[in-house]
Amino acid sequence: MTEAESIQRALKYAETFASTAGIDGLRAKTGLPALKA
Repeated sequence: MTEAESIQRALKYAETFASTAGIDGLRAKTGLPALKA
C-alpha cells in the first residue's frame, strides 16, 4: 500500500467515524434526519 492509499484510507475511516459518532449522535439528540447515509 502506498502512502497516498494509506492516507486515503485513514481519511475514509475518520469520515465514517465522524459521521457515525457526530451526525448520528446529533440526530439522536435533536430528532433530525441523518445528513449522511
